Amino acid sequence: MLTQHGRAVKKWLSEHPKVQAYVSRDEYEVLKELAEGMHMSISELVKRAISNLKELKEKVYEEGFNKGFESGFGEGEEATMFDIARGGLRC
Repeated sequence: MLTQHGRAVKKWLSEHPKVQAYVSRDEYEVLKELAEGMHMSISELVKRAISNLKELKEKVYEEGFNKGFESGFGEGEEATMFDIARGGLRC
């Protein structure tokens, strides 16, 4: 029978899957130096990097979509959903 603490640990482990990756010694040293320089663990560094990459991806996608959309249409032109789907105005 599990204690209350044991149940809490089991629940935490089920909600936080373990991720393991093999890296070269050089890659490990880079991670270690970066983490130490930022006063955090390698685990925290990787988690923050993942979060930052997700935010960056969303920002780049949004900016790219807006620039692409704006470059395809002149001032005063209107686009239909068909135009957007094909990537430009109908001729």
